[in-house]
Amino acid sequence: MDLEGQREQQYLDKVMLQLTERFGAARLPKKVKRQEAPFDAENNPTRGDIENADGVADAPVRLNSGWYDLTEEDGGFTPVASVKYLWVIREDGNLILGVEDPSKAPEAFGIDLATLDQDAKGAIEGLGHPTLAAKFGKGGVLQPGGGRIGGELFAAAGGGWAINDHSGRYGGGRPDPKGLLAEAAKEFARLGIPIAFIQSKATAENGGTDDQEVALVGQ
Repeated sequence: MDLEGQREQQYLDKVMLQLTERFGAARLPKKVKRQEAPFDAENNPTRGDIENADGVADAPVRLNSGWYDLTEEDGGFTPVASVKYLWVIREDGNLILGVEDPSKAPEAFGIDLATLDQDAKGAIEGLGHPTLAAKFGKGGVLQPGGGRIGGELFAAAGGGWAINDHSGRYGGGRPDPKGLLAEAAKEFARLGIPIAFIQSKATAENGGTDDQEVALVGQ
């Protein structure tokens, strides 16, 4: 590697270290669900659940129907208060939003539920966080990508917007989850969505209480 290449690699390593310090280490999901697979001609998933304790790397996945890169579209997104969104901070630090059950939250797409036909209302749902962090693999096929932390974005009962780390595949099992969530809240605010509350997932280590505790981090 030439000197310019070495400097570029050093810069990238520094950026990745900073992202890890703010949002946690990137990891692959340990499970990719059947409904997150591409569909066949009959609109059925092409495979079942795939699990790997070391992280699933090579299962084809769908892209979330509501996929939105908040980092690339800085300031261009206004969430709908009646919708609970999914979010994940990818390995590269980009903050991605989506919707887990598109047919149950048509207002996220500017669609009135009353106008949907029965087939649309019965669509396969459950497009989880791996459909937000998907990346292009060999041959252009979408595969699971690395995520640092993820959860839900929703309108808080006390007013304003709240986030939690309730992603089973990118959110749990982190050291200092409230600290990571506070950093994620800062990133949301930087990108135009001020977060008033954070809600950390309950764990055995904290007595299972955090899920009920909403922490004010500023508006």
